This record gives sequence, C-alpha cells and structure tokens, in this order.
Amino acid sequence: MMKKIIISLICCTGIFTSCNDFLTRYPYMSLSEETAVNDLTTARYALYGIYNRLKSTSVYGCNMIAVPDAATDNVIQPPATSGRFLGVAQWQLTPTTSEPTGIWGAMYQAINAANRLIVDLDNDKVAGTDAQLNAIRAEALAVRALCHFELVRTFAQTYVGNESGMGVPYMTEPTIYGKPARDDIQTVYNNVIADLTTAIPLLPTAITADDYPYRLEHWGAKALLGRVYMTQLDYAKAKPVLADVINNGGYSLLSNGDFVEAWGKRYNASSKTEFIFAIAFMSDDYGATGALGYMYMRGGYQDLRVPPSVRDLFDEGDVRTRLMEDGDGTTLGWIFNTKYPSRDGANGMSDIPVIRLADVYLMYAEACAYTGDEATAIEYLDKVRLRALPDAELSIETGDELKEKIFLERRKELLYEGVYLWDLKRYKRPINSAFNGAGVLNTVITYPDHRLAYPILQAEIDANPNIVQNPGY
Repeated sequence: MMKKIIISLICCTGIFTSCNDFLTRYPYMSLSEETAVNDLTTARYALYGIYNRLKSTSVYGCNMIAVPDAATDNVIQPPATSGRFLGVAQWQLTPTTSEPTGIWGAMYQAINAANRLIVDLDNDKVAGTDAQLNAIRAEALAVRALCHFELVRTFAQTYVGNESGMGVPYMTEPTIYGKPARDDIQTVYNNVIADLTTAIPLLPTAITADDYPYRLEHWGAKALLGRVYMTQLDYAKAKPVLADVINNGGYSLLSNGDFVEAWGKRYNASSKTEFIFAIAFMSDDYGATGALGYMYMRGGYQDLRVPPSVRDLFDEGDVRTRLMEDGDGTTLGWIFNTKYPSRDGANGMSDIPVIRLADVYLMYAEACAYTGDEATAIEYLDKVRLRALPDAELSIETGDELKEKIFLERRKELLYEGVYLWDLKRYKRPINSAFNGAGVLNTVITYPDHRLAYPILQAEIDANPNIVQNPGY
C-alpha cells in the first residue's frame, strides 16, 4: 500500500513544472476520487495525467537523466555553478540531497496515479469494449513497470549478485496511508517483468501519429523489457525481444544528415523515426530554469559541461561532435552539451528521449556478442557507428575487444541520456566520478560500495518505520 509521505512530498516540492500544466488543462485531476474515472474520456485523461507526472524536473524533466551522468566522468562541474549536482558529482550524498531523493517521491506519485487508474478499470467503473479498456490498463501497467525499474536501479545495488538485497516497495494499490517495507531486488525485477509481459500483448502496435513517441505503446514496452533483461545480464531473454523491436517495430535510425537537427525539434513525425519513447515538453509545461537543457546550455546554469576527454573519444568528422559547442577558451576549454537545445524561443526546452532505436541496436549487439553471435553483434554495432561517421572502418574485433568496443559505443552514442552510469553499474565496473573545476576527478567508486545504492530521502524514513535506509547513510 502507498504511504502518506509519497503524496505529501509531491504536493509540497513542486513536482509540476509550471502554473499552466496538466492540472489546468484536463478535468480529470480536479474531479473527486469517487467520480473521476467513469468513462473512456476520463480514463484517457487519467492516463495522460500519469505521463504528465513524468515531466517533473525530479524525474525525466531533468534529474532522472542528469543525475546518472553527473555521477560519472562524462561531465565537468565548473568552479562556479548553481550548486546543483555537487553531492552527486562528488559521491557525497545524504538522505536530504535533493536531486536523487526527489526521484523517489516523484516516481511514486506517478505509480500511485497508475494504480488508481488500474483499480478503477478493474472495478468496472468505466464502460467500453474489452480491447479499449485493456489497452488503457496495459499502458498504465507499462508506466508502472518503468517507474519501479528506475527506482530499483537508483536506490538498490546492482542486480547480479545482490538479488536478495533490499530493493524498493513494489506498489500495486493506490493509497496514501500504507507503510510498506522494501521488497527484495529479485521481487522488484520479477514484478517489473510481469507487468511488462502482461501489458505488451494488450498494447496497440500503432497509435495516433501525433502521439509518437510520447506514449509507451507495444514496441516501446518491449524495448523497455529488453532493457530490463540487459540490466539483469540475461542475454538469452533479451535477444529475441530486442530483435522483435528491430525487425517489426517499424522504427529506423535518423540519417547522418538529419541527426543533429532532430534534437532541436519535436521528436514526433508523420512516420516513426528512432525515438521509441520520449517525454514531450511545450512552452507551458517544461521546467524552465529547472529543465534538463538549462543545466547544460551556455545561456543556462552551465552546471554540467563536457570534459575534453569525452570529446576526444570521437573521431574527427563524427556527426555527434556537432552536439558539442566550444566554450569561452578558459584553461579547461569549456565545452557545452547541445543535445537539448532550446526550442521555440524557450530557454532549455526540448523533448527528452527515454528509449531510442540506437540504444536497442547496441543492446542487441551486446547481447549477441555475449552469446557468441559476433557477426550479428558487429552488424548492429556498425549500423550506429556508420550513421555517425559513414567512412569509418568496419569493425573486425572479436571476443573481449568486441565487447569493449560496444561498451564504448554505448557511452558515445547515448552520451547525456542518463545511460552510462547504469552500464557501469550493471557490469560492476569502476566509476570515475565527475571532474571538479580544476579538471581532476572527485573520486573513483569501485564495486562493492554502499554508495552504489543512493540514499532514500529522510522524510520517507521518518514517516514510515518499515522503510530501512540503505547502509552507510
């Protein structure tokens, strides 16, 4: 059962990113709980309301993407910043550090909304055909799985070798008064997989063009399932799921010529591109100075900048370097990430990718490399490499060299999309922290380390005696 602190934290910490947000646009959120969902229209409003919660700057609006990169040597923190991400960058987190702990409350708010909709549908409060109701319920299940997956990656140790360790409460009922204990990591993953495998057959394989890629439809949920299996290092289960998305999902990589420009536009198009699932932002619902783009941009806070060592990972002519902008010529040669450029004249506003086809290709290449199918691994690795640099030499590596090349390509391709930390964590690799203003690493985290599971916010611990804090905090 959901606990009171989850709801109270969300209401008090400004989860919604502007005054003119979802609450003022749709009637669902202003109706009483007893009458809110009573037909297909209000059920759909409720579903859209769940996605609206994911726009919070505490989750995909900023921190769910920025925190994982701020914890690694993907970034420099310059000497004068807004103060955001300092604890993350230095790996000196406490139960009151706002960026990671805010993820907890915001994600559980979205989970509670999903559970409320699911229960309303299960209790026959909505009239409609089985197909209509099942599709809405399945989408809520998929989002519930996504939120729990992000929580367990953030607040628990890596999956492999810690299956019986403390995970997070897996919530399946809507309530604000319960005081649940933490489920173990294996249970959380089992439930994430169960929700996704229940949802996927019921989700539509095609949705309204304007809704792409902003809803978790059939292929997005399947790509997420592949990501879950890869986090478990279960390559045998991941391969067919990822192959199905690649072969049947209807998505295609952006061309080399379209790649840079695509990041500055809305991600939706008249036909599918490589953005499989993303969070949409408009001028009246993005986080403004709290938005992800504002953390990186020259005209924003500049809290997170690109180290020269990261740009040096790329070969000359690689199209991805065009998403980096030279800075002001100081001793460190500041470089700015422009993957989230301002759109429509709104500083820091851009859509945020959660799953791209390039990620699916590289997960599939990785799964193939670890199961002995090196020819297929090279094929999909090089699809991404050659998109970035068409005259690059074809890959010829085998064995561990091939696996390392895929790992590096994931870092390069998915740079500043909140992926690199989780790749390091799932393989228990040393984590070089962010660089400080002098260009020196703050620290190096080696497995095992209690800090690999972030602290749960102190207000949660105080309100719920059944929640045990992660060791070391």
